[in-house]
Amino acid sequence: MRKCDIGYNAVKLNIFLAEDSLTDSSTISNQLNHWAKQKNLHINIDCVNELSYKEVSIACVHNILFLDIEVPVINGLDFAKLVRDHNQHIPIVFFTSHKELAIYGYDVQAMSYIIKPSMQSDIDKCMDRFYQKRLQNKSTKIIIPTTTTEIDCYYPNQIVYIEAVKHYTNLYTLDDCIPYRLPFKKINNLLPKPTFFNCYRSFTINLNYVCGVNNNEIILIHDKKVLLSKNYVYEFKRCLLNLHKGD
Repeated sequence: MRKCDIGYNAVKLNIFLAEDSLTDSSTISNQLNHWAKQKNLHINIDCVNELSYKEVSIACVHNILFLDIEVPVINGLDFAKLVRDHNQHIPIVFFTSHKELAIYGYDVQAMSYIIKPSMQSDIDKCMDRFYQKRLQNKSTKIIIPTTTTEIDCYYPNQIVYIEAVKHYTNLYTLDDCIPYRLPFKKINNLLPKPTFFNCYRSFTINLNYVCGVNNNEIILIHDKKVLLSKNYVYEFKRCLLNLHKGD
């Protein structure tokens, strides 16, 4: 059985908040605390008013990051790229006053973005989605039989995509490729939807690792390019938009 080494803290959620406006920082903190109170959960919020290299390692040990895009010394987008060099899974949410900047969040697989000033409903929707996914990842495992007596086990966020290659199905994680002598359809049916999207007859991708779209190609993490069938373009964009907006 493959080891699913992902930690969870069932008692307290640790939140990293980068916001240079004291007024906005106070408002967002109050909104996060209000959400936690409604859910009967304990949270700890670490607030900073600027970002630098020394905060990267600190941010990476939190459960979720809230980053204002326009903070000194390192802006939120560049800081998120540094975080991704150390932690590929931590959820990142951006705050911005300029809606057009939100699209750049795809470069770091942002979970969501919130247009300032934030509303309680925005925070509630974002945190509900984060917490639901956290519970799903904690409990949901993808079990792939390798022999009659052995299995491989994955959490959904460990899988980037699967690909059919002749008589094999290759499963790609962030740093490995595991070939299975199983039909593509059999493994594809094990992957939870809508997180996983069948974008071409021989490819199914994890939407959380989409970095961009270029014509008929989907760009995944590590600059991996995957074909997007013309028949699936509308459904792909709809699923991706819903995923990142939390609708």
